[in-house]
Amino acid sequence: MNISSKIHSIKYLLHIIFLLFVIISVQNLYSQNIEEQIKENNYKASVYLSEGKKNAAAQLYSQSAYLLRNAGRLNEAADYYKKVLDINTDLGNSRGQMTSHNSIAMVYLEAENYSNAVLHLEKELQFRKQINNKAEIINVLANLALAQNELSKFESAIENIEQAISLSKELNDFTLLKRCYGVAYDIYYKQGNDTKSKEYYELYSTIDRRLKEQKMEEITDEAKRIVTEAHTEKELTQQELTKTSKELEETVTTLHKVEKITHEQQMEIDLKEAKINEQNALLKAERIRRRYLMTGIIALTLFVLVLTFMIFKIRNANKKINQQRLWLEKQNKEIRASIRYAQTIQQAMLPAAKEIEKYFEPFIIYLPKDIVSGDFYWISTLRNGSERPTIYFSVVDCTGHGVPGAFMSMIGNRLLNEIVNEKKQSSPSEILSSLNILIREALRQEETDNNDGMDMSLCKFENKGNNKYKLVYSGAKRPLYVIKNNENKLITHRGDRKSIGGYSLSKREIKFTNYEIDVESGDMIYLFSDGIIDQNGPDRKKFGRLRLEEALIDCAKLRPIEQKAIVLQRLKDYMQNEDQRDDITLVGLKII
Repeated sequence: MNISSKIHSIKYLLHIIFLLFVIISVQNLYSQNIEEQIKENNYKASVYLSEGKKNAAAQLYSQSAYLLRNAGRLNEAADYYKKVLDINTDLGNSRGQMTSHNSIAMVYLEAENYSNAVLHLEKELQFRKQINNKAEIINVLANLALAQNELSKFESAIENIEQAISLSKELNDFTLLKRCYGVAYDIYYKQGNDTKSKEYYELYSTIDRRLKEQKMEEITDEAKRIVTEAHTEKELTQQELTKTSKELEETVTTLHKVEKITHEQQMEIDLKEAKINEQNALLKAERIRRRYLMTGIIALTLFVLVLTFMIFKIRNANKKINQQRLWLEKQNKEIRASIRYAQTIQQAMLPAAKEIEKYFEPFIIYLPKDIVSGDFYWISTLRNGSERPTIYFSVVDCTGHGVPGAFMSMIGNRLLNEIVNEKKQSSPSEILSSLNILIREALRQEETDNNDGMDMSLCKFENKGNNKYKLVYSGAKRPLYVIKNNENKLITHRGDRKSIGGYSLSKREIKFTNYEIDVESGDMIYLFSDGIIDQNGPDRKKFGRLRLEEALIDCAKLRPIEQKAIVLQRLKDYMQNEDQRDDITLVGLKII
């Protein structure tokens, strides 16, 4: 590496260190403010409780819970909401208990603690049924179904969401019905019931369109009403003008009559006064001429002085603006040069196509949202004394995009190499568990509340000879698609609904699941980040899993290079002129 390259590398590292320092400083300041506020609230609440003012203490605990929830400290927020629940229980405040159960359940849903969320949602539902507000009951049933779906309690989830759908139909509330259909789609999709999931997706889409049409009709009716009112006001104004015009005509006629009578007398008076006025006017005109002349001279002098001062200030301002513009352009060039250099580093980090083509016939769609990406793909081979190497392949989606995402991708790539190539861990599920621990340690997440992490699919290919492989797959919130050579069906392996990294105490040590799949020559394997399915079109709807799966099934029998062209074209046609919203990575591997 020459001196210039080293300087660029140092500049790039300094930029990253500075950004991290700013982010950490802001987070620490915000955390300190929260801690001080919570400490003050706890002190006041203890005083109120000693005085028997339980409602005032409950309000302070609610405020502390709200601050902790906004800061992402969900378990602590739940503890404070439980204090509010205990106070409302002591007071016998049914509505307060119901609200507290709702707050606790929502916090647990955010924390992905679905078992506790279900407990509090069921208690909230009992209170809601006593009040018998059907709209609120529907929302609780939908939330309960969502949590049960995450726990794979599909029968209970389906029973609750179907009850919510029935109540929404009774109320004829299309907004609630739309939400219920969306939840039902998710439940049946996770259960693997493609027929029901497609049915509810169509119902969801139909109601969504209907609601938008109703909104347009309301806007149109309001516009017509405003136009009608304007026409009415215009007619009333026209009538008033007509009336006033007639009154003016009558007044003018009367004046003409009076004027005719007094005209001759007035002529004599006017003749005498005209001579006096003529003399006075000449004197007054002279005085005015002199006054305006002096005023003009003073105004002109002031104008010249002000103009000179403004020109001087404008020149100085323009000089400063030009200096700042040049400085900003220089800074922008340096930053872009650093990011371009980071792109070069990231591209060098990705495996070369020739390395992948040794074992598969691949296609790779890799579209960073910005210059650098938070997505990356990774390959490693281990022989362990055997002539047939064991192949590891992964697609990883790191938190964020751009420079922060790229920084996370470099950490993830380095740790994968350490776990597989240096520590020789072989089980994909154990590799993901080890990566979770190392990410938390590298980012000091238990100390800093940093919540960055990654979702990923990891495959291990063991060569069994005769072009047959045992594929061992483990996933962290990312699925794996398989299309067999002799079938026209897409098989989905969903993996675990857990991310790598994060500050939650429950994520210190998490376990992942291995799935074993037999594959052979001609079979297609697909791994991807969520960027492609989350990409929206002009109508703000996502490209979605169904469109991606349909595209892959349609072209699975073609050569991978042709598959890539078809998928890219369908994505481009769907996006039209919309901006890319996230990093997009899709890798297809054909077993050879």
